[in-house]
Amino acid sequence: VRDQVDLLIGRPIDPAQVTRTIVKIDSLYASKGFAFAQVKADTTFVDSTSARLLFQVDEGRRTAVSGIKVEGNKALGAKTIIGAMDTKPEGFFFWHNGELDKAKLAGDITERIPGLYGDRGFIDMQVLRDTTILDRSVGKALVDLDVKEGPQYHVGGFSVEGSRQFSSQDIQKLYPFQPQPRTLLQAVK
Repeated sequence: VRDQVDLLIGRPIDPAQVTRTIVKIDSLYASKGFAFAQVKADTTFVDSTSARLLFQVDEGRRTAVSGIKVEGNKALGAKTIIGAMDTKPEGFFFWHNGELDKAKLAGDITERIPGLYGDRGFIDMQVLRDTTILDRSVGKALVDLDVKEGPQYHVGGFSVEGSRQFSSQDIQKLYPFQPQPRTLLQAVK
């Protein structure tokens, strides 16, 4: 917290600089999961030429995720998407605290959700919007995600041409996309 305070000792107190420092401290607490922290600055005059500035911080409690809402998903259910995320809503048991961690949520949005869709052939998937809605009266947050799945891609076939060192069967063993058995309906189409 001290690193956020850039007021100089021995200088006149600048109210705008004090306000900026309060905002910096508040943002630091919010990034660490304490979105309901309250920061106040108290000035005590020591004598006629000097004052003591004290920043009082009430951390409050950690922000809990009350729920996660996913919009725009058609191919994958919301439970599947939430299951792939590290950010989880709070649950009945004490170990399901649903703690809001900005770093985990950022990893969910940039890595885990796109990875889940990518594994299923939706390589153009995008998270269009992510919003965290805070309810200060109860100390909870709702995570609202809007996704665009895009088309699902399928691998059509696999062939090896011009290989002299290895047989086609040896190379095909290393091929990650094994052909899926076709259903009767797919064969007819």
